[in-house]
Amino acid sequence: MMVMWLLAALLFSAGVTVMQGQQPAATSPAPVTRGPVAQQVDPLPFQFYGKVVDEKGQPVQGATVTFTVTGRNAKGDMSAGESKATSDEHGRMALSGTAYAINAKVAHPGYHTRPESDFYGTIIHPKGLKGKAFPPITDPQIFRLVKKLELEPMEHVRHSVSPREVSPNGYRINMLTGRQHAYAESAIVLNIHNSTEDADSQGRCSWYYSIEFEGAECLPREDRLAFMAPAANYKLARTEGTVPPYGKDWTNWKAHHFFAKLPDGRYMRGVIQVHGGSSRSPGGWYFEAYINATPGSRNLEWEDQKPPSHSGVALPDVVEKQSGTLRPSSTSPASGPSAGGPTS
Repeated sequence: MMVMWLLAALLFSAGVTVMQGQQPAATSPAPVTRGPVAQQVDPLPFQFYGKVVDEKGQPVQGATVTFTVTGRNAKGDMSAGESKATSDEHGRMALSGTAYAINAKVAHPGYHTRPESDFYGTIIHPKGLKGKAFPPITDPQIFRLVKKLELEPMEHVRHSVSPREVSPNGYRINMLTGRQHAYAESAIVLNIHNSTEDADSQGRCSWYYSIEFEGAECLPREDRLAFMAPAANYKLARTEGTVPPYGKDWTNWKAHHFFAKLPDGRYMRGVIQVHGGSSRSPGGWYFEAYINATPGSRNLEWEDQKPPSHSGVALPDVVEKQSGTLRPSSTSPASGPSAGGPTS
C-alpha cells in the first residue's frame, strides 16, 4: 500500500505544474461540470487560472491556493494528490496538469477566507456531459478574503441551557457572563416550550421560542465574517421562531447572530442557537458572545476564530479573555491598505 501511495505521489508531481508569477498562453480549457460524473472517462488535461482579492477587490499577494487533484495512480486506480500555488503581486496564480476533478481552496494567515469562493470542478469527456469551462486566463476564478483586524482586549463567554431549566417567565441571561441573572442590566430573556399535539410515536415535536433583548440594543449580524460592529441603527428587539421536529438525520436548530451595544458603550457580537428535541429528550439554548473591553471600540475580532457548533451537543461553558496583542503585519505593497473587515 505504501508503494502505491508513493507511485501516486510521483504521478501527480509529474502530471501537475504550478505556474506562479507568469502568464501562460491562453488555451481552450477542458470542459467541466459542478457535480459528479456518471460515466467512466479518462483524465483530461486542464489549465486553471485564479486571482485572490480582499474585501475591497484589491489583489492579495502570498495567499496559498491548495488544489486537491483527482486522477489515476500508476496501477490505474482512482487517487488524489495535492498541489499548491501562491498568488503573485497581482493576486494571480495558475495550475495545469491532467485530472478527473479539481478542488481548490485559498488561505492566508492575515485573512479570513470566504468559503463560497472555493472551487470544485469535474473534468468530463468532450463527447460526454456538457459542463462549464475551467476559469481561463481572461476570466480567472476569484478567491475572496477578508483582512483580519488587529487584536484588542476582549472577553468571550459561552453558556448552554436545557429547556428544563426555563421557568414560565423565561430564562434571563446576563449578556456579560452568559449565565442566568434576574437583575442584570443587560440581558436576553429566552423562552421555549414544546407542543405535544404534533408529537410522533418517538416523541419528536415542534419547539416554539422567543428571544428578547433588555437594556441593550442590537442589530442582526448577517455577514459571519463581519468583525467590525456597525456604529448606528441599534434598537431593542424581540424575535420568535419555531424549531420543527427532528428530521431523518436527527439534527435541527436555528441560530440568531447579532451585534449589540451595551449601556456602558461597549460593543459585542453573539449568537443564540435554539436546538430542538423531543418531549422525552429536549434540546436547549446555546449562547456565545464576544465583548470588546474598551467602551466605544467596535473591533470584535477574536484570535483563532472558529464558527459556532451546530451539532446540538452541549458545549462546555467558557469565560476567557484576550489581550490586546497586535498581529504580525501581513500587509504587502501589493495587498492594498490595512483595512478593517466589513462594517455591516
